[in-house]
Amino acid sequence: MSNSNKQRVLIPIMSKNQPSLALDYYLEHLKGTNDQLLIVHCVKTKHQGPPFASPEFLGVPQMPSNEKIAKCKELCAQVVASAKEQGMECESYIFYHSKREKALVNAIRHLKPHTAVVDGRCSASVKKRLLKASLPATYIAFFNNS
Repeated sequence: MSNSNKQRVLIPIMSKNQPSLALDYYLEHLKGTNDQLLIVHCVKTKHQGPPFASPEFLGVPQMPSNEKIAKCKELCAQVVASAKEQGMECESYIFYHSKREKALVNAIRHLKPHTAVVDGRCSASVKKRLLKASLPATYIAFFNNS
């Protein structure tokens, strides 16, 4: 089957405590036969240095440490393994930003999925930003698992 016939579904990992929350929701409620999962770990980076950066560093993204990247890859591998147990085709990515929500927005803009499964407990401003970033092609499925 060609990639053009597959529905690309973005599954974000927003929490290291419950990494497969969005995947579990997807498998229970949204799973399709032609789906290709895009597992995206959204990593929050920390600013290293003084509170006010010098002008030459403004807008320069802070790279996570090698240890943090290794942990993220391990977490992605766990989620991919559980998805593959269900017979799903998967790819995994790591996106980082100083805010996790912006990393998710960047992932949606870059990967251009057909659907993104997002935790519905995020704030209204985050939902608005996600919906704005997803236009016109991505359907955002908000879920609330509380």
